[in-house]
Amino acid sequence: PFDLPAGWIGDDSGDNISDKNSSFNELTALYWAWKNSEADIIGLVHYRRYFSLNHKKGLNNVLNSKQLDDLFKNNQIVLPKKRNYYIQTNYSHYVHAHHSEAINKARELMSPTYQTSYDKIMKRTGQHLFNMLIMTRQQLDEYA
Repeated sequence: PFDLPAGWIGDDSGDNISDKNSSFNELTALYWAWKNSEADIIGLVHYRRYFSLNHKKGLNNVLNSKQLDDLFKNNQIVLPKKRNYYIQTNYSHYVHAHHSEAINKARELMSPTYQTSYDKIMKRTGQHLFNMLIMTRQQLDEYA
């Protein structure tokens, strides 16, 4: 735990799952925003990754409100650029970096309908990484 700057709200207030942060990382902040914010658009980035349209790093290149408004004229969700791995699937990419037991158990606990979709996604070779997103309230409600 650390002290937040004055005026900031932590994900350990209101309706929260902050105590699960070691298992769910920045998704505890997304849960907090879903349950406690009344914003029309909700986004999630984290301490070292930000959205940028010019593909340059650094806080001077972070997506600004005008760029975001322009993006939402034609989109309901903004995600990081899709990564394509060509030589490995989403499943093999995951198990090379993590223990396979958890992801295999997650599949086992799914209904057959979800398993079919899960299997399709795990066989793909591309994905949007980093738990980063910006979306409308409606889309967040459906996602969460």
